[in-house]
Amino acid sequence: MASGDSELAFGILPSDRRFKLRRAKFPVMAQAIAEEAGRIGRAPRVLDAGLGQCKLERLFAHQHPEVEVDWYGLDLLDFRLRLRLDVGGIRRVQGNVEALPFANEVFDAVVCSYVLQHLAHPERALSELARSLRPGGLLLAAVPNSPQPLKALNQWVQPRWIAYRRRRKGKAFSYLPQIQFYNLPRVRALVTAAGLEPVRWQGLGFATGGPLRPLENLEWYYRLNLRLGALFPRATQDLVCMARKPPLALPGPTRGG
Repeated sequence: MASGDSELAFGILPSDRRFKLRRAKFPVMAQAIAEEAGRIGRAPRVLDAGLGQCKLERLFAHQHPEVEVDWYGLDLLDFRLRLRLDVGGIRRVQGNVEALPFANEVFDAVVCSYVLQHLAHPERALSELARSLRPGGLLLAAVPNSPQPLKALNQWVQPRWIAYRRRRKGKAFSYLPQIQFYNLPRVRALVTAAGLEPVRWQGLGFATGGPLRPLENLEWYYRLNLRLGALFPRATQDLVCMARKPPLALPGPTRGG
C-alpha cells in the first residue's frame, strides 16, 4: 500500500486510505443530495456554504454522474473561490455564512460541512441557512463530534492546535476566530432553534485511528462503520445532521358566513 497522498479515497479524493473515515461525510452527503434530486424530480439548487476545495462537488460528479445539480459555492476567502480544481458548473460567491448574500427560499438543499465549529455565532449561520432554504428543503450539516468524556480534552487541545496551524500555514487559518465543540444534543438544539426538523443522524468514524487505520482500505469496514454510526451517532468522531425546513401548510377550509 502506497503512503502519503498517492491513494484516492472513494475513488476521487486525495488520501492515504481508500475508505478514509474522516472523508466519509462527503459520500454520505452526496448520496443525500442525489436522493433529494430524485425526490423533487429535477436538478436541485444546492448551496455549499464553505466551498473550500470542492471535495463534495468532485466526489458527487464521480459517484453520481447521471444526476444534475445546480451548484452554488460560498466561501469567506477569495483565493479559495479562484481554485478551479477541475470542477465546473459551480457559481462561486464570496461571503459570510452568518449573512448570506442570497434571497429567501432559493435553495433545495444547503450544505455546511466542517464550518460551524469555526464560527463565533453558529446560531446566526443556521438561521441564515434556514432562511435560504425552500419549504421542505434539506440541510446537511457536518461537525466534529465531541462526546462529553472528550470535551474537556478537546477544549484544551484544539486552541493550541489552531495556534500551531496558524503559525505554520499563515493566512489560510487566520479566519478562524474560535473553535466550537459539538455533540448531538447541542446540534439538535441549534438546528431546532433555526426552525428546522432533524430527520436523520449519521455518525462517522465509530472505530478508527491508530492500529485500525489499515482497515480503512477495506469496503466492508467502511460499511460497518456507517451502520454502527447510524445506530450510535453519539459515539463517533464526526456527525452529519440531516434536517428539513417544514413545508408550507396548506390553507384549511374556510368557514361559511
